[in-house]
Amino acid sequence: MNKKRILVIDDEEDLCFLVKMNLESTGEFEVIMAFSGEEGVEKLKRENFDLVMTDFNMPGMNGEEVMDAAREINPSLPVLLFSVYHDDSATLPPRVKEKASGIICKPINHEELHKVINDTLVKKI
Repeated sequence: MNKKRILVIDDEEDLCFLVKMNLESTGEFEVIMAFSGEEGVEKLKRENFDLVMTDFNMPGMNGEEVMDAAREINPSLPVLLFSVYHDDSATLPPRVKEKASGIICKPINHEELHKVINDTLVKKI
């Protein structure tokens, strides 16, 4: 079975490692980490991924900018957004919600994370 390649971009390194450990434990995914939007976009330019997960609120390049760059590199690449602000339109504008393939609320519920990832990858096919 080919593992799905997921790029996780978040300035919270502990969160990246936790998501990586959780997803790779299933045997279904290979997770690559980036700790800034800029680093993530550089990896997107060099490598192929099946899915990107990025934090919305990061210093430097934020999640919306990462989504825009990812779609320029690969228009069909699904991008999931991590956010603690999913219900607050003042901090997570509707245009951002519309661009995202899905929103994952922090703190992360790993059962929900798996469901959102699998649903998103099924839609991509």
